[in-house]
Formats: sequence, structure tokens, C-alpha cells
Amino acid sequence: CFGKTLIEHVITGLKSAGITDIVIVVGFMKELIKLHLGDGKKIGVHITYVDNNDYDRANGWSISLAKSVIHEPFILSMSDHVFEPGAVLAFVERVRGKTESYLLVDKKIDTISDIDDATKVLEKNGNIIEIHKKLTNYNSIDCGIFYHTPEFFDALTKSQAQGDFSNTGGVKEMASRGKMHVIDIGKFHWMDIDTKRELDILERDFAKFFAKKTASATPKSC
Repeated sequence: CFGKTLIEHVITGLKSAGITDIVIVVGFMKELIKLHLGDGKKIGVHITYVDNNDYDRANGWSISLAKSVIHEPFILSMSDHVFEPGAVLAFVERVRGKTESYLLVDKKIDTISDIDDATKVLEKNGNIIEIHKKLTNYNSIDCGIFYHTPEFFDALTKSQAQGDFSNTGGVKEMASRGKMHVIDIGKFHWMDIDTKRELDILERDFAKFFAKKTASATPKSC
């Protein structure tokens, strides 16, 4: 896609926001991923890999494995969500120094390419009330990028003890503590790429964004 893999677009977006220490949890075809990205030097970042040999479990399990190498507030991003340049920087600037968790959401619901597969969010006054793909009462969409403190690992442990190994399970637990908030992506665009059709849409509609120079601002890491 525009000469890069999807995960390279994710890493480039994080780098544009000043985040250069990257942790990637790998499982399926992990050796190919490591071979392609290496230590991150060619992209201008430093990559640490965490192996998940039980990758059939939901994504919250992969996230929980990163606890061994993350001991401070961090940005969590899905590896197949691509953002218009500037979107990640704007989010990072909003969450810098926060002591609770935040999710980037999109209220432009009519622009979502696959609403059935999207994770729906019901928020009120900036706080997450409910989050799930099957919600019928919702007012925003999960964009797949989060800001967390290490407390999120405890939330994942609690949700997994109840049999929920998803990232959403941990988010629900943080919401039950009153510590899970939202930030609206606003004017920026993004896409979750799950199918060839969505990749085609990305290449068609996002060409104008990736043709522009990414902002050169590089704030300090979170």
C-alpha cells in the first residue's frame, strides 16, 4: 500500500508523533515480520519483539504479554489501522501526561466502510459507557488506537480471569473503574483494513493524504 506494508504505515504514524520505541507482539508468520522490519533502524525506530505462541487467543492476550517490557504509559495501536498523517500526532498531544486511559473514536459513523465489523462505542461526557461490535445503541466507533497506563495490564488480567481474552474486555474493565475515556478523531480520516476491498478503498481515497509530506514535528515520547 503506497510502497509500504500496513504495519509500516502504523509505525510511521507513531514515529511522526515522536514515538520511536516500538513493541510488536508477533505470532502467526512471526519470522517473516521480523525479517521484514528487523530492528526498526531502516524506519528510524527501535523495535522490541514479544512472541505470542498462543496467537489463536483474542488480542487482549497478545497485549498482556507486552507487560514484561512496558513499565510506563504507552500508546497501543492495532497493526492494520491506517490513519491520515497528523491524526496520531493530534491524539498523542491530547493524552500527554494523562493518568487514565483514552481511546480515539470517530463520530463520523456514516464514513465507516464496514459498520458491521466495526467496534461500536457508547460514550457520555467523554467517558465510555459500553463498547462492543454488537452494540445497537452507540454514538462513535473505536479507531483502534489507545493511550494506557500500566494499570491496563491489571484490567486485562481481571477480564481474562473471567474468560474474556479480548482487548475490549480490558477496556470494559477500565470503564467500570471510571478510567476509560474517549477523544474524537474529528476532521481526520482512518481505515481498518481487513479485506482486499478495504485496501482498494484505502489506496483510492487516501492517496491525497499520503501524497502530502507528513508533519515533521516530533514531540517527546509519552
